[in-house]
Amino acid sequence: QTHTMFSDSGIKGEISSNLFKNNEKLESVNYMFSGCENITGTIPGNLFDNNLNIKSFRGIFRKCGISNIESNLFSKNTIATDFVNVFRECYNLKSIPEGLFEKNVEASLFNDCFRECESLESMPANLFSTNTKATNYTETFYSCKKLKGIALNLWNRGEGIIGTKCFFDCTGLSNYENIPDDWK
Repeated sequence: QTHTMFSDSGIKGEISSNLFKNNEKLESVNYMFSGCENITGTIPGNLFDNNLNIKSFRGIFRKCGISNIESNLFSKNTIATDFVNVFRECYNLKSIPEGLFEKNVEASLFNDCFRECESLESMPANLFSTNTKATNYTETFYSCKKLKGIALNLWNRGEGIIGTKCFFDCTGLSNYENIPDDWK
């Protein structure tokens, strides 16, 4: 467990791609870099390649100054279930790469994942297409005011899916009026 290890520490620059290379037994990296607004640039796609046991990424990059995410960031973490708050308040993030959660077939929690990413302009149409076990999208895109395109039709995935305020204040989405009231 490495909860909040660097949280609010003031570290600067980009995260080294070798940071977790020798930590094969990691199971959780919750809030590790949360509040590190001076972490900038791109999160390396191979950052977690040697950490196959991670189940929870809760809030790891919350409120970081990152501007890009590589699509293969979580591709080796196939047993991960928790992506709550992962990129919440990443104010410089403008887009989400194709395939970001494609290999995370066990994922069940995406609530607040991109909440208040105020610069976020786009999301892939297939962002959660392989995450069929996901049950919680509460406030996932909450207050992503610049988001354009079509809202992901997550509310039609069946019973037990929670999406309260998933698209709150995302009025730039072309189908905003068609989103169920409890999802906006």
